[in-house]
Amino acid sequence: MVYDVSTGGVIADAPLGSDGTGDASSVVMREPPPAPDSLTAAVSGSVVTLIWTMPATSRAATEFVVEAGFSPAAIGSITISTGSSSTTTVVEGVPPGVYYVRVRGTNAAGVGTPSVVIEVRVD
Repeated sequence: MVYDVSTGGVIADAPLGSDGTGDASSVVMREPPPAPDSLTAAVSGSVVTLIWTMPATSRAATEFVVEAGFSPAAIGSITISTGSSSTTTVVEGVPPGVYYVRVRGTNAAGVGTPSVVIEVRVD
C-alpha cells in the first residue's frame, strides 16, 4: 500500500507501478474528489436548485454534501447530504434569508475540497 504522509491515508492499494501482477494500469487511487466547479443557484419561492460541474478526474465523487450557513463564518451549520453523484440538487422549503453555500464531493477516501462559496437569497 502507498500512504499519504500528510494525512496518513491510503492513496493506492498497491505500490505505485505495480498491483502485484506487474500491471501499473490497475493501481486504484484512494483520494477524495477535487473541488466542484461553477456552483450556481436558482431560486423559485422556497425552492433552491443548486447546479455544479466536476473536473474530469479519476477521483470521482460518489455523492455530494451541501454546506450552508447564515454568514461565511457559519458555513457548515447547515449540512445536507445529497445521497447521489448527481451534480444537481433541489432543496425545498427553504425559509427566507440570505445563505452562504458551498458543495463538497465525497468518495471512499473521504470528503473533498469545497467549491467556492456563493450567496443565495431566498425571499
